[in-house]
Amino acid sequence: MKQLNLSIAILFLFISTVAQDLSVRNLTCDHRADPLGIDNIKPRFSWKIYGNGNSIMQTAYSIRVSTDMKF
Repeated sequence: MKQLNLSIAILFLFISTVAQDLSVRNLTCDHRADPLGIDNIKPRFSWKIYGNGNSIMQTAYSIRVSTDMKF
């Protein structure tokens, strides 16, 4: 039981050191920050990722689109 508690404590310590504060900024669609009336069938989305760690790399993304500003 003590070994299990020690393993869990080490796991939490490792997770807390690996976790980073990440944010996404400079969102654009077809090179525009606030696009209106995009008529492109395949619009290009881009963004920049900022964080406090080294070697930050994006591994996945998800884009959600809505007409509601509260979405």
